[in-house]
Amino acid sequence: MTSDQKSGRFHPISLDAINFLLADVRAAAGPLVVADIMWGTRRFNLAQGAIATVQGIGASLSGLAAGEIVDHFGYNAAFLTSGAAAFVALIVFAIGMPETRPAATKTTAGGVR
Repeated sequence: MTSDQKSGRFHPISLDAINFLLADVRAAAGPLVVADIMWGTRRFNLAQGAIATVQGIGASLSGLAAGEIVDHFGYNAAFLTSGAAAFVALIVFAIGMPETRPAATKTTAGGVR
């Protein structure tokens, strides 16, 4: 056991590695999902631009919103608000994301068409 482990400090390197891997998966999957949804519409670049714009606006405003929440309510409230926003996004995604596989290739749980 290292002295850092004995003192109760943790090593953020493992957290950075997990963050790096998850960010890569999201970065690779994003354009694939957009391409799948926009297939045949000839609007892939427009959709990618719209998504990048919304992500940029969200990234710009999230720091401001988190700072205001921390100033008025504390760090716990900021983390809870961030978690609640992520949970709402998960629910919206789970309900609103269409299935993009063509009907002819869909299979049941047993693999039978």
